[in-house]
Amino acid sequence: MAGIHYEWQFNGTNIAGATNSTLALSSVQATNEGSYRVVVSTGAGSVTSAVATFTLVRTPQIVSVTPSVPGFIWVTSSTNLTVVVTAAGTNLYPIHYQWKRNGTVNTNQLSAGYPLNAGLQASSLDGDYSVIVTNAAGSTNIGTWQVQAFYSGMVAAWDVESHDLLSRPSELTNTLSIATGPIHSLAVSEEGTVSAWGGNSSGQTNVPSGLTNAISVAAGTNHSLALRSDGTVVAWGRTNENQCAVPSGLSNVLAIAAGGNQSLALFNSGTVTNWGATVGVIPANMTNVTAIAAGTNFCLALRSNGTVVGWGDNGVGQTNVPFSASNVVAIAAGDSHGLALRSDGHVISWGSVTNVPVDLTNVMAVAAGSGVSLALKNGGTVMTWTNAGQTNIPTLTKVIFEIAHEIQIRENRVPLLSSFISLCVF
Repeated sequence: MAGIHYEWQFNGTNIAGATNSTLALSSVQATNEGSYRVVVSTGAGSVTSAVATFTLVRTPQIVSVTPSVPGFIWVTSSTNLTVVVTAAGTNLYPIHYQWKRNGTVNTNQLSAGYPLNAGLQASSLDGDYSVIVTNAAGSTNIGTWQVQAFYSGMVAAWDVESHDLLSRPSELTNTLSIATGPIHSLAVSEEGTVSAWGGNSSGQTNVPSGLTNAISVAAGTNHSLALRSDGTVVAWGRTNENQCAVPSGLSNVLAIAAGGNQSLALFNSGTVTNWGATVGVIPANMTNVTAIAAGTNFCLALRSNGTVVGWGDNGVGQTNVPFSASNVVAIAAGDSHGLALRSDGHVISWGSVTNVPVDLTNVMAVAAGSGVSLALKNGGTVMTWTNAGQTNIPTLTKVIFEIAHEIQIRENRVPLLSSFISLCVF
């Protein structure tokens, strides 16, 4: 209309060139947010419109995620996956949540939380969980939680990401004994059956049919051993160096160990035998043995007088047992290092990993893997270290104490914890 003048304002300041009856905003950004009004004037005077507030609707922004993602979650009791997001204009443009389990949308879960019910069977609870949060402006993908049930008698693993070592069978319960090699894991149930998972390049997870009455297992690099309640041993997997060629007539076995390409057995008479990769002649003083451990092509034995004997590959001094390793009650063998637990709760280490933490005391059990050592303290906590220093462990430390103690009671001997590097049972 002739004689009418329009002056648009942003946050009370005139907008240059904005003198039309309408104001169009294009390519809006956060800097465009604020209050808008127009002053309409004629020769007779002016009038100012009411303020219109412009808020840019953005894609939902993540505030927090509980537990953090990506991450591995063990469910021991009912808990929630929770995402907290923020977005402007939710009264007009609400936020929507789309939860998925193993890629399938759960149409019953539409809120910011996803309850994980510990009452579900493991097969119904285990899986990869994710959530997509959307509004009118777009969507935000939070990430993925890897969830596994961790009920009584089940197995959990950590610090391994390949060969499906974390993917223990969901039906595996009532576990009595466990072991892990570089790429595969084993477990024995209270019923005496053996489960295996992980890498199977040499058939090391192909548990022989008819294997029953097992009481313990051991895992080498690519082969597996099982000790049966009648004192006999079953072996399967790679046998390029006869590591699966159990000696004919082998019986009265009390404990087994496997490492690299060799196998080791402890008789109830307190003597030992080994087969597979050449690890040298068993020392002549190998009597009154109470525990055994096998690393990569070297072996350790604990005698009833608290001394430790080593033999086999000694490239980095892994069989040079220190003089301080006296009054020993438990041993472990890693890839190329040994551990000894003394009766006073202190740990001795030799070979490729030697820097035992100076504050490590009150230890009840030890374990060793490739370049890493673990110690279980009597309060149910775990300390782990490498030559580079201490490393992180999961929060389920008391669980390891419980299963170690339980195995010791059931089998009435010092538990061979060298297989506990990345597995634990609740």
